Amino acid sequence: MRLRATITQLKKTIANKNKELAQIREDVPALVRAVHQLTLENQELRAQLERPEPNVTPLRQRGEGVRNDRRQVSMGHDSARDGPK
Repeated sequence: MRLRATITQLKKTIANKNKELAQIREDVPALVRAVHQLTLENQELRAQLERPEPNVTPLRQRGEGVRNDRRQVSMGHDSARDGPK
């Protein structure tokens, strides 16, 4: 009687392990794709680090803000002049 209970328990354990292995086998391709994508991104970031960057980064083109303000006034969009609508 004791031997049958042990055999039944072992069969359940084997079935559970087989289910777990099947799930792991299904997950492998997705994990391989994720590792590959991360490897490509890592290579790209390392390449960016190797490229020299300029010391000064311009925030906007010279005189850009003034030109846009003048354009809006000339097109009749001067909210200060027109007043509330």
